[in-house]
Amino acid sequence: MKSKHLLNLATLVITALLVSACGSTSSSTQSGSFACTVTSAAVVSGSTQLTLGIYASGGTSNYSITGVSANGVAGSLVSGSSTFASSSSATYSFSSLTSTVLASATGTVTVTDSSDTSQSASCSFSVGTSSSSTGLACSISPSNSYPALNTSTAFTFTGSGGTAPYTFSSFSPGSYGTISSAIASTSTTTAQAYAYYSYSTTVTPTVTVTDATGATNSCSTSVYPGSSGTGTGTTSGSLSCTAILSPSSIYRNQNAYGVAQVNTSYGGGVLASITFPVAAGLTVDFTSNLTATLRFANAGTFTITYVVQDSSGAQATCSTVETVL
Repeated sequence: MKSKHLLNLATLVITALLVSACGSTSSSTQSGSFACTVTSAAVVSGSTQLTLGIYASGGTSNYSITGVSANGVAGSLVSGSSTFASSSSATYSFSSLTSTVLASATGTVTVTDSSDTSQSASCSFSVGTSSSSTGLACSISPSNSYPALNTSTAFTFTGSGGTAPYTFSSFSPGSYGTISSAIASTSTTTAQAYAYYSYSTTVTPTVTVTDATGATNSCSTSVYPGSSGTGTGTTSGSLSCTAILSPSSIYRNQNAYGVAQVNTSYGGGVLASITFPVAAGLTVDFTSNLTATLRFANAGTFTITYVVQDSSGAQATCSTVETVL
């Protein structure tokens, strides 16, 4: 049996906003039983703004931030709230300071409670010594984007921008993933970890990078455990496709899920069709754009082929293999 389906390609663009920060130290001054502490003071990358983490205790909640200064310059509230119940994260602008000066500034925060006597407390902070971490970024490269289930896959993390050396932390392999080997540095800019997966699904591994100044950022990638995919026949610019079928091993009459991912810089309206082997005892239900649910009545190993065609008639093919038990 052979099925063919023509579909329009839809493209999704994701934009990420990245903010870098510098390390901080702080101290607190107590007024009776009322005290405040600056838990963090971080420069918003490349700007003259400072994000403060502020904590208050004792006295009477709620609390108000009545004054913030850095190097003797008063700051103006940009985002966050100047009132809080126990802790606050607020960003202040110091337009008369340069980002370099702000990166090594010291300052104070004045907090007032809501009691009848309006107690006040002052807490000091030190921002740090550098704001050179503008552009800090990282990437994750799996050794196999289509790993077999319960088989360890290596993930290589690479840092860029900011100030080397980099350290990596908070690695998450994604849904149903188990870390089999913790993060280990392989150079001043790279590190590696291993993980395996128990179920077939699309997962998003993530990791956090920290540079020598204390700035942080995070990155992610996509992995398809229990799936397989190949791409061939690049034509018409960068027209190509990747065939994904999950899981790659099933029992008869169970569902498998097929996805044709089309990649192109050609602006000519891409169409996609999916062809299937005649002897597979296969039924297909198309569920959405470039996706289908497949059920095999017969056991065996079957090659599923995807054919991508643009409006000029150029084609690219990709295939994947399904094992039916």
